[in-house]
Amino acid sequence: RVLCVLPFEPAWFAAHHIPATFVGHPVYNRPNPTEVRTIKPAAPSGDLKLALLPGSRHGEIRANSPLMVQALRTLETRHDKLVCLWAVMNEDGARCLRHSVRQHGPVDLRVGQTDAILEWCDLALVVSGTATLQTAAHLRPMVALFKLNRVSWNLIGRWVVGPGPLTLPNLISQRCYGCQAITELVPHLGSSQPLIDAVEALLTGDQRRADQIIALQKIASLFNGRRFAQAAAEGVLTTVERGS
Repeated sequence: RVLCVLPFEPAWFAAHHIPATFVGHPVYNRPNPTEVRTIKPAAPSGDLKLALLPGSRHGEIRANSPLMVQALRTLETRHDKLVCLWAVMNEDGARCLRHSVRQHGPVDLRVGQTDAILEWCDLALVVSGTATLQTAAHLRPMVALFKLNRVSWNLIGRWVVGPGPLTLPNLISQRCYGCQAITELVPHLGSSQPLIDAVEALLTGDQRRADQIIALQKIASLFNGRRFAQAAAEGVLTTVERGS
């Protein structure tokens, strides 16, 4: 028996004669928003608040953060009321981020406060991975990216990865509702300009942000009422009892 964390997976397994149960996902069992709003040190105040999530693995941070900070510097020149925070999981990730973007100047980052930063922000620029689903759980509009080497992508990646969306929110929305939910630049092979344009479109487009929030609410409805840990434990116990 497979315990699935995405709502469209049980149908796929059923088609292959494998029993499967959707148990929800831990990012949708996050703390109550009122319990995670405190950011230390205090977050900057501004009319436009942008969160930047550069990934958790060193390779992700090194590949994506220079591109993200280049885009940010341009956006800061266009929007004097724009403030931002970088969210990293641990001190190791913080050191990697600082080293990767050192030529672009200091960055304002917080360690281990991703949920609080996502509650604080108006929108997010996120490296593709579980962080996109975590951002979706907070109902925050986002641009997702994942920078890849052009040669590696053309030689290997494009033949291994099939067509269609690659971020988790878009995979869920496409499979369950027939449409994409967020702006996706995956894979991203070029300069920072597409990131600038995509974030700019959300910063200046109230309706674009509203449309994304509606799409993210529809995704959240698929997870409502499911307590991941409890459902997973019950799935394991039921399977053990049936086999005993």
